[in-house]
Amino acid sequence: MTRRALALVAAATIGLAVAGARAADRGRSIPEGPPAGSIPGGWTVVIAPYVWATGLAGDVGADGTIVHVDQSFGDIVADLDFGFLGMTEVRHDRFAVFSDFVYGKLSTTEDSPFPAYVDSVATKTTTVMWTGAATYRLVDAARASLDVAAGFRLVSLANQLDLKGGSLDGRGGEQSVSWTDPIVGVMGDIDLSRRLYLTGWAMVGGFGVSSDSLWDVMGAAGYRFDDTVSMMLGYRAAAVDFENDSLTYDVSMRGLIAGVVLRY
Repeated sequence: MTRRALALVAAATIGLAVAGARAADRGRSIPEGPPAGSIPGGWTVVIAPYVWATGLAGDVGADGTIVHVDQSFGDIVADLDFGFLGMTEVRHDRFAVFSDFVYGKLSTTEDSPFPAYVDSVATKTTTVMWTGAATYRLVDAARASLDVAAGFRLVSLANQLDLKGGSLDGRGGEQSVSWTDPIVGVMGDIDLSRRLYLTGWAMVGGFGVSSDSLWDVMGAAGYRFDDTVSMMLGYRAAAVDFENDSLTYDVSMRGLIAGVVLRY
């Protein structure tokens, strides 16, 4: 793969360079409802589309060739074709399960430095990143809560190269790789008032199962408009160090997050 192709493989892991914020409104109500830290009876469903305006930096390699990538948010968005990011959480009393899904498709066309053989190289990169976990509410105070979580993170990368023009016109290649890592962490909320809150998480994983290591931390402030809708704005940073016989993927992502939280 070309240097640009390797950069796109890395960029695609964070989908559209928008990646995001898990719903921070777990089981919360405002003035007319129960205290913000209490556990509601019955079932609660949270749906949260979000964005993560992140850049990407690190080392990415394929088949023994390793390059350093350093892409800004603008660089990645410029190559974006389509992306979708969203989280859902289903809670009953102290127990919950959540799913965080990221899909991104990027493409670019670069002029070839060898026009006698090929005029340009078109690259398409598709990524799926799916995190799933079960959580348990360990602490449930009047205005604060703390959950522990355990689950997995699946990453799937696919890269396609198409050569256009010259003697190599029509040729190309594809490469794909997937891996799954265990992940554990904590997630917490603190109410500053009936409408304002702070939320965050800290997660680690990998442990040599697939990746050597991974970590993911987030902190944000939120505002509740009513029982159903809230918004949040904060900062997220994450990193993963993965390597196998054909791929090296040691990157970090950092940037602002923003999300809309819908609670039913």
